[in-house]
Amino acid sequence: MSSGSWHAGLEIADSTPLHVAEDLPAPPRYDFSEPRSCELHVGSTCVRDTQQGDFYRFAKWCPDGSAALAITESRVCRVFATRNLSSFDTSGISISWPAIWEAPQPSAIWSNAWYPYASLSNPATFCYVSGIADAPVRLVDGKTGKTRASYPIVNHSERFIAPSSLCFNGDASRLYCGFDSAIEVFEFNRPGSSGTRLKTSPTRKSRDGQKGMISALTFAPDGSGTFAAGSYSGNISIYSEDSGEDRLAEIVMGEPSSGITQLTFHPTNGYVLWAASRMSDHIAGYDMRNLNGGPFIRLHRPGRTQQRMTFDVDWAGRYLTTGGTDGVIRVYDVDVGGSSEAISQVQAHQDVIGSISMHPFEPIWLTAFGSRLGTQTGRLHTRSTNESSSDSDSEPGSTASDSSASCHSDAALRAPSLGLIRLSS
Repeated sequence: MSSGSWHAGLEIADSTPLHVAEDLPAPPRYDFSEPRSCELHVGSTCVRDTQQGDFYRFAKWCPDGSAALAITESRVCRVFATRNLSSFDTSGISISWPAIWEAPQPSAIWSNAWYPYASLSNPATFCYVSGIADAPVRLVDGKTGKTRASYPIVNHSERFIAPSSLCFNGDASRLYCGFDSAIEVFEFNRPGSSGTRLKTSPTRKSRDGQKGMISALTFAPDGSGTFAAGSYSGNISIYSEDSGEDRLAEIVMGEPSSGITQLTFHPTNGYVLWAASRMSDHIAGYDMRNLNGGPFIRLHRPGRTQQRMTFDVDWAGRYLTTGGTDGVIRVYDVDVGGSSEAISQVQAHQDVIGSISMHPFEPIWLTAFGSRLGTQTGRLHTRSTNESSSDSDSEPGSTASDSSASCHSDAALRAPSLGLIRLSS
């Protein structure tokens, strides 16, 4: 990500102009020789589900690292301030990390994305979008959890559609929402109005185009308007903002896929596209100059699970980090001359690492870990496939100190925790 891309000249809902710092600090230096880790407890007794198997499915720093968004299996959404972690510097400890606010959601959370210029220090920019079942896409205030605006996606029977993927275009003027064989495009500064629907396949029965639930979206970093879309049917197509629903190319996967779960362009090399799939033990790298050649590199990551597992690439384009079903974080050099061999491995947890997020300017990583181990009988939670594959959560409104009918205190229930790894000397 170049410093020039950190600029926004649009307005959101309340007509407050957004301004973003143009100068970025240097990326963090990592000491991989002695990682230190701890568990972060939210310091809250808000437990949405009485099952003791609750865990965080997803956690991600906002773009400037001033806060983090985290979502639990029981559909509770929380936002945390990074400043509360300033004292962390010891390994093996457990510390409390109180949330700015938390909000149990009424139904499954299918997708979410920080506004690309979100910063806790700038209330106008501090927001994210969330796709929740049976509701419009919501623009959520990061400080209060209140809904600032909504973007409705409606089907032929006038029911709301929840997108499986959300992504902003290069200048954050448009919001792209992926769902079944279609992408809805909204002008971000025009909430409440209908979007433009791009059909990735002409009809439900047609064999043409890109079929299936559009489960992953990502824009190239060069500002060209090129973007990639992946589906749970296991295919990846390339589009452009200018060409609309006419796809520019289809990537030859070179291997069977049980569903694309994440796509990310390399931040400083727009020719490289990283792709993760369900039930796959690697992350594949594709060269946009040779779409018919299959992946040019595979990065190992134990991932034989239906659970969504997200990786991260630092904004300077140096490292790709990914968790595995074995609880190990693997670090790969993805700069020029990188290799398929991990340069570092950290045994961070004893369970599946569902997501990892690299702080943009500090040598700390945030992890969400845990799995659907189910009830005392050992069976998995019996959610639908689509709901299980979503990143979870819903409606806001309550703060961490609020009482709620769906939040109750029970000493026998332990709130789920996040992981934090520091890599500094």
